[in-house]
Amino acid sequence: MSSNNQPWTFYGRRLVQTGNLNHNDTLFGGTMMSWIDEEIYIYAKCQLGNQDDMTMVTARFGEINFRSPAHKGNIIEFGMKTTMLGRTSITVDVLVRNKSTHSIICEVNDVTFVCVDPETMAPKPHGIKECKQ
Repeated sequence: MSSNNQPWTFYGRRLVQTGNLNHNDTLFGGTMMSWIDEEIYIYAKCQLGNQDDMTMVTARFGEINFRSPAHKGNIIEFGMKTTMLGRTSITVDVLVRNKSTHSIICEVNDVTFVCVDPETMAPKPHGIKECKQ
């Protein structure tokens, strides 16, 4: 997935429930993508110092690979690595796995969030030189 040698750190967890399932009784991919977007936003915001006045938007989702299904009752967890810190952006790789079995459910490469001015939506420097980890 990522050539970054940083170890995976698992942050958020979700419980797969009936309302999250598709017609095959597995986790709906759209729900997974929404959860990933939210989890990365939280991770990225924390890496950039969790400034209340910082506005960030999703700029890019790279390659997405669904590896195995998640079923009702599974607890899934989200591992993240910062792969790049730009002047206005942060790029992250994500690994989603089953908490119990550690089987990989989904991998996403190169998800980029950009800090923007809330009024003009123009990219705005975040002022961070190093992630908080």
